[in-house]
Amino acid sequence: MTSNYLLRQAEALLSLSRAGLMTSMRLPELFTTLSVPVMTRLRLAERQVLDTLVDAGVARSRSHALAWCVRLVAERQDEWLRDLRDALTHVEKVRGAGPTSD
Repeated sequence: MTSNYLLRQAEALLSLSRAGLMTSMRLPELFTTLSVPVMTRLRLAERQVLDTLVDAGVARSRSHALAWCVRLVAERQDEWLRDLRDALTHVEKVRGAGPTSD
């Protein structure tokens, strides 16, 4: 399952465009009740970080530890993530205004 597939499913489920979905993701509570499995490829050192969080009791599982890390980045890098989302919204608008293949 690719990230594009998951994004298309989220678009359909939430009836939002990709740009709208990216903008809406600024609200952390939007996805708090929807848990979606995601495959990741982590190297040993990255898995050790997750295992340390589990062993220390910070997280219940690797999955919970990874979610904790993502939330931490979202909280600490809010301005950077906002700038990135704004750039993605701009790219979506430019693509939409571009020539069509018709």
